[in-house]
Amino acid sequence: MKIICLWASPRNISTALMYSFAQRKDTTVMDEPYYGYYLKQTSTRHPEKDLILKSVETDAEKITSKILNYSEKRKILFIKNMAHHIKGLDITFTKKFYNVFLTRNPKMMISSFIKKIPNISIEDTGYKDQYDLLLLLLKLNKNPIVIDSKNLLINPKKNLIKLCNHLKIPFCNSMLTWKKGGIKEDGIWAKNWYENVHNSTEFSSYENKAKILPKEYSYLVDKCNYYYNKLLKYSL
Repeated sequence: MKIICLWASPRNISTALMYSFAQRKDTTVMDEPYYGYYLKQTSTRHPEKDLILKSVETDAEKITSKILNYSEKRKILFIKNMAHHIKGLDITFTKKFYNVFLTRNPKMMISSFIKKIPNISIEDTGYKDQYDLLLLLLKLNKNPIVIDSKNLLINPKKNLIKLCNHLKIPFCNSMLTWKKGGIKEDGIWAKNWYENVHNSTEFSSYENKAKILPKEYSYLVDKCNYYYNKLLKYSL
């Protein structure tokens, strides 16, 4: 089985990419398996945090073992992750995967994120974690790839073809559309985070939705931009 791990910072766009892969007949998808582990470690309050902690596995070793020993008739397992969810783990296990990084202009990402979780820090955004993991994989002579969400939304088909070529799997036109509503693989947190994707049937058109942020976020935007610009050097 080929395991593809998506390490993302934007949640809605990464969810759309998971839905895209879920349309493939040769692919099973998995939604943020390390979210429970992450919530157990962080003091940041997420919507329905207590309910999620009661509902999902929080032992990172068990989660990793489940992934590495995953058995399915389908040839591909696509796992959607937030990069900061594996903070504090020995992440060398990621060398066993085909690793894809999805990133987004920090100002736009932060504008969206603070609607759900105000007063976020660099640790909540995942940009540094993305870059640290990317450097590790490069050091291990792996071949990770970075996708800028802007490019994906401007031309989904072109960028999905590039991604599939990089992953050495055939592109399928079915990846471009899906039925409105959720999918059975959605995490229990979907109702709090996936509203836009649930109301869609395809990748949304790109719009520069970044609003003028309060001044207290200027330093955070600058810190995230530092890692974002480094990530872009490895983009499709």
